[in-house]
Amino acid sequence: MDITSTLAALRAACVAIGAKVTGDGRVDEETAALLIGRKRKTLCNWRHIDRPIPFRLRHRRVEYDLADLARWMRENDEMPDF
Repeated sequence: MDITSTLAALRAACVAIGAKVTGDGRVDEETAALLIGRKRKTLCNWRHIDRPIPFRLRHRRVEYDLADLARWMRENDEMPDF
């Protein structure tokens, strides 16, 4: 599965679980953790040990771009189970 296919699978998973995706393709931290099969706390820890998946802070909320999640999944051989 290439990054485009992985991104499409992530978008479909968001629809299936009713997760909100912003207009620019971002999801909240809880959704990101669910999509990549990690706990929210793991993502938080990764940000603090300088191993983060790219993220942004918006109004004190952490958001992840679905394209960055797809890229991370491909680079780390983490394929979704959905």
